[in-house]
Amino acid sequence: MSKMETSLLFEGIREKWIAQGEQKGIQWVQDAVLDALDENLGGYPEDVAKQVREIKDVAVLKKLLRSAVRAKDIAEFAFVLKGCHKN
Repeated sequence: MSKMETSLLFEGIREKWIAQGEQKGIQWVQDAVLDALDENLGGYPEDVAKQVREIKDVAVLKKLLRSAVRAKDIAEFAFVLKGCHKN
């Protein structure tokens, strides 16, 4: 195997690892949002969990995490969540 072939092989592996790491990071933040809702509000409807899981943008998920911690009730969080889906 030439140096070029080896380099291309490792580049492909590196890109795959990065993509897997990004996906795990997104899942971690999604779980954190739902955990915060559970801790702060005592639970959440399944449709809220489904909507949170559909979001893949880390910046949006971080906004939702802050909202989940601060929300006084699920309606307040759902309002913020609905605004995030418009983006």
